[in-house]
Amino acid sequence: MKIALITASTRTPRVGPKIASLVQEIITGDGDASQNTKIIPVDIADFNLPVFDEIIMPALVPSKGSFTKPHAIAWSSEIAKYDGYIFVIPEYNHGLAGGTKNAVDYLYNEWIGKGVVVISYGIFGGKSANEQLNQVLKGMKLQVTETRPALAFHDGVGPDLWLAGAGDLGEDTRKDIIAQSPEILKAFAELKGLMEKQSPKEVAKRGSGKAAEFGAVSCFYKTGIRQLLGSDLFMCAGWCTAVATACFDIVFYEMGALRKGVTLGLVGFEGTAAKASKFYKVRKRRVTLKNSV
Repeated sequence: MKIALITASTRTPRVGPKIASLVQEIITGDGDASQNTKIIPVDIADFNLPVFDEIIMPALVPSKGSFTKPHAIAWSSEIAKYDGYIFVIPEYNHGLAGGTKNAVDYLYNEWIGKGVVVISYGIFGGKSANEQLNQVLKGMKLQVTETRPALAFHDGVGPDLWLAGAGDLGEDTRKDIIAQSPEILKAFAELKGLMEKQSPKEVAKRGSGKAAEFGAVSCFYKTGIRQLLGSDLFMCAGWCTAVATACFDIVFYEMGALRKGVTLGLVGFEGTAAKASKFYKVRKRRVTLKNSV
C-alpha cells in the first residue's frame, strides 16, 4: 500500500517538513506498523499551486474534460498514485491554512473513498485546523481516521514557537512529539485498517448482499481500485457511462442497465449484485472510466 505523507504548509520558512519527517521516522521505526506499506513524502509547496485557476470544476474531471494547467495536471497525477494519505498540517490564526484548503480543493475524484489521517501542529496542537480539515475531507467522501494527533509546541508561546517560525524544530517539542508516538501509531493503524477494507478481497467479502450496499461493485480510478460510492451517481444527471474493454466484464451503460443483473438507479443500485468472484478476476487490469464522478 502506497501512502502519501503530505506536508501541507507552504510558507517560507516553515517547520512543517521537519515535523513530517519526524512523523515518518516514528512510523517506519515500528516494523509492525509499517509492514506492507510504503510512505512517500509529498510537499504541497513543490507544486506551486496558485489559487485554483482551472476553467473546469474538479468534480467534472475526467467525465467532462481534463485539467489544462501544468501545475494542476502534476498535482492530480501525484495524488492519484496513492492508496491513502497522511496530512501534516499547520494552524494559522485558529484555522486551516489557505494553501492546504486550496490544494485539497484542486481535486475531487482523486481523493474519493480513500483513507486519510490528519496530524496537526501549532501552539495548541492545531486542534481547530485539525477539526476543520476533518470536516472538509469527510465532506469530500474520504475516510478519516478517528484518531487525529494534535502536536503542540513545547510551552505554547515559548522559545520553540519562535524556532518553528524560523523553520527549526525545538528539541523539547521534538521530545514531546516522540512522546506522542503511541497516538501517531494508533492513527496509522486505523489508516491501514481503512485501506485494507478497500482491498479487492475485503470488498468482495462485503459484496454478498444487495448491490445497494455497494459491496460487490467497484470501479478503477487511474492506478487504484476503490469501492463505488453512492455519490458516483449524483453527477451527470445521475448516470454513469464507462468504456467497455475486453478485460472488463462489468460495464455501465448510459440510461441503461449494468451487466450481471445490476440496474443503475438515480440514487443507488437496485437489484442483485454482480458476482464478485467474476469481477475480481480482472482486478489487476486498468480500466478507464469516462463519465463517472
